[in-house]
Amino acid sequence: MAGRDGNGNFTLSNPDFTSGTTISSSQVDANNSEIAVALTQSIAVDGQTTTTSSIPFAADIATDVIAELTPGAGVTTDGVLLKDNAITTTKVDTAKGTPIASATTTDIGAATGQYFDISGTTTITGLGTITAGAQRVAQFDGILTLTHNGTSLILPGAANITTAAGDTAGFVSLGSGNWACEWYTAASGQAVVGASAASTTVAGIVELATTAETETGTDTTRAVTPDGLHDMTTLAGVAWMSTSTTLTEDSDTIVASQQSIKAYVDAQIAANSSALEFVGKLAIPNQTTFEISSDAGADIQHAIASGYDYIIKVENFCPASNLTDLYMQYSDDNGTTYESGASDYNWSVTQGVATASEDTDSIIRITDDIGNDTNNSSVVTITLNDPGGTTEYLLADWTGAAQSGNTVVNMEPLIGAAKYNTATTAMNGVQFSFESAGLFKAQGNVLVWRRKRS
Repeated sequence: MAGRDGNGNFTLSNPDFTSGTTISSSQVDANNSEIAVALTQSIAVDGQTTTTSSIPFAADIATDVIAELTPGAGVTTDGVLLKDNAITTTKVDTAKGTPIASATTTDIGAATGQYFDISGTTTITGLGTITAGAQRVAQFDGILTLTHNGTSLILPGAANITTAAGDTAGFVSLGSGNWACEWYTAASGQAVVGASAASTTVAGIVELATTAETETGTDTTRAVTPDGLHDMTTLAGVAWMSTSTTLTEDSDTIVASQQSIKAYVDAQIAANSSALEFVGKLAIPNQTTFEISSDAGADIQHAIASGYDYIIKVENFCPASNLTDLYMQYSDDNGTTYESGASDYNWSVTQGVATASEDTDSIIRITDDIGNDTNNSSVVTITLNDPGGTTEYLLADWTGAAQSGNTVVNMEPLIGAAKYNTATTAMNGVQFSFESAGLFKAQGNVLVWRRKRS
């Protein structure tokens, strides 16, 4: 049978011609056809033929037998390295190789695998000699130093690298014993080459300034922290934060401290009797009374002091019961009890056209009858003249407007005055209530201010 015998030998199906006999044209044609088939199944020298299976090269094939079709490096099916139309006898297994112990010259060119571990802690200054272009990937098992050299061991950032367990690096041979580290990955995830120092035009690493450096104010490379600003008190040796309580410097470069501003404002309030100081506010609850005192249970907790007038505004209030009067009483024991003697108070009130008054009473009547209709709403502003003082009578006066009855009626003007009949008693609590212990509706507010008398 014509064809190859499995060992590369080719034979024709017809026997050889005999000398002196007639040659059959049909036999010649058959031989030519078989030869043509065999040639078609061979590899053409000019590269026209595409192989249909791998070509098994012998492990010890001579370097001058096979030529590389594509110039450059390559690898045969059995791992033989090809380079520049030649075959080297060095092989590299793509599986992980045997670990290599670190040494001054750690010969990774002789590694049994392209990927391998480097053990030990010896400083490495070289990686051995191998053909240029060879690549290796190493994983370091511990801490050692890779020493940068601009020719023989080129490292990222042109600086030495201290390895850590789990770090990996890729190296490429430059030939003649020279290597370059193409990449280095730290197991920690941190960059091997850090950013450069920051400047006014370049982003980078910046050192934080101490409080002393912040105060000096001449450093152009360090960054100021909020803590440094908080702690500093001087700038370039010159005081720039004022502690004055009068703020008389009138400077455009000095900053006032919080303490100096507070002291200045407090002094202005103390010096200006017309300045109002807000004391507190209460949303009127659905209860029988509300009070202003230093008592822990007071609705507006405040220690009424001597030397102050107090302004109390009760707005949008309404009783739960119809045709009810609003009352006021004082306390001299911080709201524990309220003065209710039969002759403690002297008062007069005019609401609309009706006036009522008493020169001796147990309460102060602030309003006449006011209504509790859904639309009813009243307001009154009361001034207490130095309730905490002991040298003069405690006087009160008020103005406002009220709605009487339980239907929609016009607002009635309200005006009144009162006196506590004992001049030398200091009062430190004020209570409001309705007659017959009536309830307040849960509407409206109470606002309190005070004003220093001198």
